[in-house]
Amino acid sequence: MKSQVLSKIDYSLMLALGISLLLRIPTFLVPSWSVDEGFIAANATLILEGGVLYRDAVDHRAPLLTYLYSLIFALFGNYNTVAIYMALMLVIVTILILLYKTSQLFLNRVGVKCCIFLFASLSTTFTELSSDLYPFNTEWLMVALSLAGSYCLLKGLKPKQYFNYKLGLVSGVFFGLSLMTKQVALLDLLTSLCFVLAVPILNKNFSRLPILKSLTYALCIIIGSSLVLVLFWSFFAFNGAFNEFWFYVFTYNKNYYAIHSVTPTRLLGAITISLDKFLSDYGFYFLTFTACVLIIFSQLGKIKLHNSGANNFPVYWLMMLVSSFIAVTSPLRFFDHYYIQMIPSLCLLSALTMESIYDTFKNIQPCNTVQKKLISIYTVGFIVGLQGIPLLMNISHSLAGIKFWKQVHLSPESSRSRLISFIQQNSSKQDRIFVWGFASDIYLMSQRIPGSRFTYCTFVTGAIPGKNDWDLNTDQWIVPGSMNLLIDDLTETKPRLIIDTSPGDIMRWGRYPIEQYPELQNIIDNGYELAAEVKDVDNSRVIYRVYKLIN
Repeated sequence: MKSQVLSKIDYSLMLALGISLLLRIPTFLVPSWSVDEGFIAANATLILEGGVLYRDAVDHRAPLLTYLYSLIFALFGNYNTVAIYMALMLVIVTILILLYKTSQLFLNRVGVKCCIFLFASLSTTFTELSSDLYPFNTEWLMVALSLAGSYCLLKGLKPKQYFNYKLGLVSGVFFGLSLMTKQVALLDLLTSLCFVLAVPILNKNFSRLPILKSLTYALCIIIGSSLVLVLFWSFFAFNGAFNEFWFYVFTYNKNYYAIHSVTPTRLLGAITISLDKFLSDYGFYFLTFTACVLIIFSQLGKIKLHNSGANNFPVYWLMMLVSSFIAVTSPLRFFDHYYIQMIPSLCLLSALTMESIYDTFKNIQPCNTVQKKLISIYTVGFIVGLQGIPLLMNISHSLAGIKFWKQVHLSPESSRSRLISFIQQNSSKQDRIFVWGFASDIYLMSQRIPGSRFTYCTFVTGAIPGKNDWDLNTDQWIVPGSMNLLIDDLTETKPRLIIDTSPGDIMRWGRYPIEQYPELQNIIDNGYELAAEVKDVDNSRVIYRVYKLIN
């Protein structure tokens, strides 16, 4: 029995899992990687204080990830970053296993192995800013859920169980959950529906029955995703926060956060920047371009790919690659973590290319044993080189990112470390603090509860990442009534400390000094005293001002 179990274990999968987990160990070496992770964690603590997201803890992202953070904190303690990163490791393992199962639908053993080892290396080294791949708050959970939806969708289209409606319904549920993690997952859902509707065309079967089945399958996906959306809408409606949910998740993103001043020049620049980031990583331009050519020729009937019964599946991943590239480019912001959603498509399409290269060399008829060995060595070396060289080159980026983060934020002499020490020495874990700025990681690093629903203050000033970089007047993007809500919060909670990040121009917050807002200045003048000015390392300028509540 034991030998039968061992014989079924795919040791390449075990090795890929080990590499993935090993490369994420640096995650545990720092308490926080990004401001985004800070405000999601801060909002999660407000939920545990009895609040409801969007009403008592404001964010413009979909709700699932924040509620997952609050669940983890409820189980393992507030601001427990170790538990957060352990949960992220589970998500990474889930993605790798899903890629393994998905690749088996249309790739042979060589392609499957290439796919999982590509992901094992790229999950921590894909972008130049490797630290963008470490936080849980990024696109990882969305990718896992969308990939689960894609796997169920394609599994339901396998020849032996063509148009399995139950799997279509389950696929829709996963896409709905993905959409409730990041709104950009809507592109994954729409792309999947387009592919399902195109199946009769791809199969060159225009009879009434396949078209009807394709429409029914697409309807099952829509029903599954709709069930999830209705469930979330009902939750917020029941808790009296539906209007806030709708405003921040949909209206705010459409009318405030989206960059409307898009010119042809900026759009062309966006495409150029995205392509440059994409092409600069690991020779993917060669691998993916080759995969595209193979898929096109396969559809034209010029070549026959392995597992011909599933020849349409590479088309699906090509469509997903294009839609994820659109998702990366359209915001015109180019944060490195946006590219995470491209990784599954890149791994699968690149593996298709490597598999084809391997099959080509394998079919060469050697004259003798020596030639056969040379061909095998060359083929394996070529494939390993395509995956291994980028990994070795880019691990240095990861290590450099950790070193930089420690120097800037964690070294005892850094302004951030001295600020955190002051907060912890002058307040307790039960006290609330308020950070004026876009630096919510201060809540996370100091382990303190926010004193306002605005864990980051962009809604009050109109500051929006990306738009700020253009030096625009942001008053037009201030959420109406937000300053009044902020003042109400501070009046009610009376935070022990108020931290002003504008002196140091943290995240360009120098444009929004407190004295520019009379209502906020009045709160400080009539209840707080200046307790500290935290300066930079060489003591040349003030980075943070800390005001303490007068007892």
